[in-house]
Order: sequence, then C-alpha cells, then structure tokens
Amino acid sequence: MFRKRSLTAGIRIAFGLIKLFGVAFGVALRNPRAIFFITYPGYFDVPIVWAATRFRRSKIVYDPFISLYDTAVCDRQLVTPDSWLGQVLLRVDRLALRMSTHVIADSPEHGQFYAELAGLSDTKISVVWLGADEEIFSPAGPVDPDDRLSLLRQVGLPNERMNEIIVLFYGTFVPLQGVTTIVETAACLDGVATFLLVGEGQSKVDAVDLARDRGIGDCFFLDRLAQGDLVKLMAATDVTLGIFGFSEKAGRVIPNKVFEAMACGSDVITARTPATERNLQTPILVEPQAESIAAAIREVGSNGGYRKRLHDTRGEYERCFSERQRRLALRKVLHQVAQNKP
Repeated sequence: MFRKRSLTAGIRIAFGLIKLFGVAFGVALRNPRAIFFITYPGYFDVPIVWAATRFRRSKIVYDPFISLYDTAVCDRQLVTPDSWLGQVLLRVDRLALRMSTHVIADSPEHGQFYAELAGLSDTKISVVWLGADEEIFSPAGPVDPDDRLSLLRQVGLPNERMNEIIVLFYGTFVPLQGVTTIVETAACLDGVATFLLVGEGQSKVDAVDLARDRGIGDCFFLDRLAQGDLVKLMAATDVTLGIFGFSEKAGRVIPNKVFEAMACGSDVITARTPATERNLQTPILVEPQAESIAAAIREVGSNGGYRKRLHDTRGEYERCFSERQRRLALRKVLHQVAQNKP
C-alpha cells in the first residue's frame, strides 16, 4: 500500500513538472520580457522553468522561504550532513538558488546564509519580510473581562489559574522553537504564570513528558487551533512567546508568530539573536534560557502587561512589516530585475 501511494504521488509530481515546463515555455514564447516569480516550495520548479525558458533567457525571482538542507540537516537533525540524502538536499538548494536571477530572503541574516550556501553575490539577494495575514491577525480591541474568563475556561484553564499571568505559545513544535525551554520556564514561575501551548509537532511529546516528569502543573497543552481562534486567545492572554531554539537557523530568522503577535498588538517575548536584535525594536528580547524568559514574563506581569504594548508592537509592525511595506519591497525587486539592475 505504501509503495502504491508513493508511486502515485511520484507520477502526480512528474506530470505536474511536465505541465509546468509547457506553461513556462508558452509564457516565454508569447512574452519575451516575462519574469517568473517562484515561491515556496519551488525547489524543483526553478530548474524546470529555467530549462523551459532558456531560449528567451527569461528572468526568475525565487523566494525559497526555507532551505531544505538547513531544515532537515541543521535545524531538525533528521539526516546527517554527509548522508546521501543530506547531500542531495544541499545540491537541490544550490541548484535552485544559482539558476535564479534574484533571490528573496525573509531577513538579512537569512539572505547572507543563502549567499554563502550557493556562492551568490549579495547584490543578487533582497529582503521581503514574512509579516502576517492582516485579514486575520489584527488588534482585537479591549476584551471584556467576562468574555476573557469564558474563553480561558473553554480551553480548559481552571478558575484558580485566572489571576496568574497567562502566557501563550503556539507553533509546530519543531526544535527551532525551543518548546522544552518554555516548559522549563514554567517551572521557574510556579504559581505566578500559566502557560498555554498550542499545536502539534516533532518535539511536543518531549515537552509533554518533561512537564509530567518534573511535575510542572502550569503547562496546558492544546491541540492545533484555527488562526481566528488563536487571535481571540492572544487577546485574552497577557504575553505571546516567540522562539527559543539554539540552532544557527534560529539566529537568522524572525518567525511568523512574532510578526502575527506584533500585528495584534500583543506583548511579545522572543530570543535575542542576530536577526531579532538588528531588526526588531518593541518585542522583549531575552537570552534563550528559562531564567531569562521567566524574568521577562514577571516584568510584563508587574507592569500591567495585558495589552500594554499595543501601540508599540502594532506601530512597529505597521511601519516596517505590514502588507503595504512588503508589497512595496517586492515591487522594487521586480522593477530592478526588469531593468537589469543588480
């Protein structure tokens, strides 16, 4: 059964790439000045489009979002660097990056990584921030205390926890996010803060086991929620956590969840890294250690925290990372590529 499904999926992918070749060839034939904008997961699309449009030498703008090699080998450590699969992923990344006319990264630090990975000139890379889906992530406005209590009860929070600092984390529980460090933080704030950890993923079992083995009763693990429900929960809690992983990738990126919390005007605590320190002003930056995170949470609680930084985080988001700013940045990239500028 597994082999049959794998074969079916492989055939479907092959036909999809053949169709892409034909479409790209037709577009290039009709429009000699066409620019092909390829986004995640376009690792195999770039070589296909490149081959289909060589007769026109069409331009390709590529936004990989993540590196296959970096994610599987360095961040999640699913395969080793010297394994055959690790080497294949490295070559797939390099090929797509090198065949592109211009590459888009989600932070300057991530762009530098792409340049070093594929031997690219810095002039071939531009930054367009991830940002947030503003139709979903936006300030919810003042939350009625009764509505807040009702929502927290719905997610299983007992009444005796309602007066503690309520901390929200949501994610895919990959190592980059440092969820076990968040659980250790909860141990430092027994009776002071309650943690809601939302989502599913690779390290969730380890996080749940750690909380159980250490008798940490302040962590409540919830299943994945719809984005609209996350926004409501964010409005009902006092602070939203970013990521606290130790990998090199964690130091290069600013994850969606940080931008989403800023778009909602939430207090945000995330790790101090080269990417966050150079590019963020209003989130609270800390060392990715339980004691440092706990101290920041205490600070938020003692300063009234709840919705306190609305104008700060939301204001920075609108100035620097909003959809309008991202559109302008992308338009500039496409214009430069069209004009043959580096």
